[in-house]
Amino acid sequence: MLRRGAERSRIQPVGSQIASGVSVAGHTWNLWRGPNTNWQVISFVSASGDITSFSADLKEFFNYLVANQGVAATQYVQAIQSGTEPFTGSAVLVTNNYSVSLQ
Repeated sequence: MLRRGAERSRIQPVGSQIASGVSVAGHTWNLWRGPNTNWQVISFVSASGDITSFSADLKEFFNYLVANQGVAATQYVQAIQSGTEPFTGSAVLVTNNYSVSLQ
C-alpha cells in the first residue's frame, strides 16, 4: 500500500513501523507491516508530508521489498487499487491519468 499523505492523527496503518527513511521512487517513506485478514500488508507511508502529485514505476517498490524486506521474488500482483481512506470527515481523490502495465 502506498500512503501519499503523512499520518497526522492517531490513525496508523495496520501493524507496526519496521523501517524509516526508505528512499524509493524519488520520495522518502516509513515502512509498516501487519496482518489484514488472510494476508500481510506492507504500507509505504510518506515521511515528508503530503505528496500531491505522484508518478512512479511500482516495480521500484517491489524491488525494494524483495531486496530489503524478505519478500519472495516469486510473488505477483493480484490487484491494483486507488482511493482515499478518510477516518473523519470526507476526502477527495482527483485522478487525471491512471495507467498500469504488468510485464
